[in-house]
Amino acid sequence: MKNKKKFIISIIGLIIIIGLISGDLEIETNFSDKDDQDEVQITEEELKEYINKDPDYVDYYDNLEDALNKSELTNYMGVTNIIKTFEIGNNLVLFTTKYGEEDEELSKYRLKIKKTGENKKYSEPLEGISINYANIKSSSNKIGKMVEGDEETRLWRNFGVHNQVIPNDPISIIRDKHKNFKWSVTDIENVKYLEIKGKKPDEIIPFTLNGNELYFYYYLDLEADIIEMEKRGSEDFKIKK
Repeated sequence: MKNKKKFIISIIGLIIIIGLISGDLEIETNFSDKDDQDEVQITEEELKEYINKDPDYVDYYDNLEDALNKSELTNYMGVTNIIKTFEIGNNLVLFTTKYGEEDEELSKYRLKIKKTGENKKYSEPLEGISINYANIKSSSNKIGKMVEGDEETRLWRNFGVHNQVIPNDPISIIRDKHKNFKWSVTDIENVKYLEIKGKKPDEIIPFTLNGNELYFYYYLDLEADIIEMEKRGSEDFKIKK
C-alpha cells in the first residue's frame, strides 16, 4: 500500500512539473484582445541579472551544433536550420527551426558563450520559446482571424504578436543592446516591399517550415510602441512595390 501511495504521489508531482514547464514556454498569440494584454514590466535590475547570469549547472560544448542537439529544450530531433544569430556580449540568441512533437517549429533560444582567445564554447540553451506554423499563418486562438484582411493588415497583426513583452524571452538580450529591436515572421512574399513607418527591414531571410515558404525579418532600430501601434491599426505598414 505504501508503495502504491508513493507511486501516485510521484505521478501527481510529475504532472505538476510538466504543467509548470508548459506554462513557461507558452507564447501569448492574441494581439487584438485587450483583456489578455496586461503589459509586462521588467525592471532594469531584473534584466541585467537575467543577461549576466552564468548558471553553473549547464554543460558547454566546443561547437554550436552539439550545444543545440544535446539539450532537452531542443528535444525530439533537434534543430534543423539556424535562421539568424545575434551575439550580444557573452550571450547568443538564435532563431531556428526544429522538429517538435508533431511538426517543425520556429524557435528562439538563448545560450551562453565562454571565450578563450580565439576559441568559443557554447552552453546548452537556457531558455526557448517555440511557435508552430499554425500560429505564424494565423496567429490567434480565434481560427482564421489573422488571415483576414489585406496583406498590410495581416503583417501588422503578426508584427504585434511577435513583439509583445514576454518574461525570460531571449529577445530581451538583443534589446539590451538594440533597445528598439523588432522582428516578425510571415508567409507573405511581398514583405520584401514592406516599409514600417517609412523604414525597410534591416534584413529579410526566407526559410521553410514544414515545407512552407516563410520570411523572417527584423529591425535593429525601429521606434514603435506596440500598444500605440495596435490602436493605430495598419496605417504604418505599407507595401511599396
